[in-house]
Amino acid sequence: MEYKKASLTSDIIVYYDDKVLLIERKNDPFKNLLAIPGGYLELEKDETFIEAAIRELKEETNITAKEDQLVYLKTLDDPKRDPRGRTISEVFRLNINDDQYNEIKAGDDAKDYKWINIFDIKNIELAFDHKQVILDAFQEYLECLN
Repeated sequence: MEYKKASLTSDIIVYYDDKVLLIERKNDPFKNLLAIPGGYLELEKDETFIEAAIRELKEETNITAKEDQLVYLKTLDDPKRDPRGRTISEVFRLNINDDQYNEIKAGDDAKDYKWINIFDIKNIELAFDHKQVILDAFQEYLECLN
């Protein structure tokens, strides 16, 4: 029996006050749309999900984070979440401090970055399933404010 293969990625929801950091994608799929920072695990280096999250965050946003700053949120495994093929992602959350906020600059496959108020997320188009991921991550917070 031959088994299908899946790609493995890490995504990081970065927030500061009531804002979420999104990157503008430089490449397809979803070129020019906003997305959560993240990317593929480097399997040849035996990279873990959290190591990939830290590396991708640095490459795309210039933010330096430590493992103990990231909070695991959930695993995404909907077979249709990525048009390139089956992609399984672990999602982390990072509340950045003032020093990290001042480090930010777009890099790697991020053309630019934007801070979006958490209350405006539902009104904009995001790449992949990232809008729902953010809304799920902040659901309890948003419900407390309504």
